[in-house]
Formats: sequence, C-alpha cells, structure tokens
Amino acid sequence: MNILIKDILTVLPDGAETCSFYVQDGVIASVTSAPEGFSAEKTIHGAGRMLIPGLVNAHTHTPMTLFRNCADDLLFNDWLFGRIFPLEEKLTAEDCYWGMTLSVMEMLRTGTTAFIDMYYFMDALAQAVEDTGIRAVLSRGLMGSAEDPAAGEQRLREALDAIDKWKGRENLSFMLAPHAPYTCDYGYQSEVAAEASRLGIPINTHISESLAEIERLRKDTTAPP
Repeated sequence: MNILIKDILTVLPDGAETCSFYVQDGVIASVTSAPEGFSAEKTIHGAGRMLIPGLVNAHTHTPMTLFRNCADDLLFNDWLFGRIFPLEEKLTAEDCYWGMTLSVMEMLRTGTTAFIDMYYFMDALAQAVEDTGIRAVLSRGLMGSAEDPAAGEQRLREALDAIDKWKGRENLSFMLAPHAPYTCDYGYQSEVAAEASRLGIPINTHISESLAEIERLRKDTTAPP
C-alpha cells in the first residue's frame, strides 16, 4: 500500500522540520518529494503530531501485564516471593499468550515497536510475536542451582529447544536469561554463559534489584581479609 504522511513534525539529522513522508509497501521511499509515479492509497494528516523512530522496551515480562496493580505497595522481596511467584505457578501457556498479546497491543498503540522479554512457555510467546508481527527478542527465564540440577537443566533445554524451533524469523531473535543471582548459583550462571557463547547470543538477566541483594552480592564476592 502507498501511504502519504502529510505535514508532520519530524526530527531529521539536520534538525526538526515539518515535512511529508511517502511510504511504499511498509518502507519509507522518500521524504518531502514524492517518488516518481507515486499515488497515495491512504493519506495521514500529521498536523500537531510528531514522527519518531519506533521505541524499544529493553526489558519486559509481558505476560505479567495480567498482574498489573497486584500488590504494588509491597517491598520487592515480599512482592516477588510472597505474591508474584505463587501467582506465576498457576499460569498456563494460553494465559501467557494472551498476556503478551495484550502487552503488544499497548506497546504498538504508544509507539513501541520492539521489545526484549524474559518469561517462560516459549512456544506460546513466540506464537504471540508471530501473530502480532512485532519485533521481539525472547529469553526463557532460567533458574538453577546445585541443589536441584535437573530442574535447571530442564529449563535450559526448553530455552535451547525454543531457539532451535523458532530460529530464522525476521522479527524474532533470542537471548539466554539466567534469572538473577538469587535464583541461579555461580555454577549454573557459568553453564548458561557457556551456552550463550556457543550460540553467539547475548545474556539477559536481573542484577541489583534490591538493597538486600546488593548486600548479599557484596558479601559473596568480597574476598576475606
């Protein structure tokens, strides 16, 4: 479809100015002057508006939109361990699909066109990305320790299987996501890092989310006198 975005304030390399954009098949073909033979099938009047590049949300848990306003008045540890983790144990793959779809609708409505997510039920989340067409980087949240190595290995296998199954999509890529220092011990973090290096993909994680965690990290990583 040929779209004309007319008389809209735009930030260009040389400064802001009001101009028109000519879009052909989803690609900006020209700014200010129409391409030869261009005929607009749709015209958007941009007066009073600004055109900017799509925003990127660099850290999300999109299915948690379903938990909006849940226990927002609690301290971090009480909120996460006392309320959110128990609720997450009851989620289904379908819940996560619709939670992400709702999040994507809200992001697109407000100018966010790409995001990085950490969650689980990877097939459901990848399907939501494919169905909505948004750009996304997905990472299966990983938790593991020497106390229960089988659980950590299972989560890592789920992540690797999803990467293999959904690779090659133009709008979808992956990271590996050791959840946090308080849910992944050093050995498990090292194992995940080795897999990320093997695959040539980045790491997505949480760090220094609370004063309690910061103090613990200082204690665990400070050499004795």
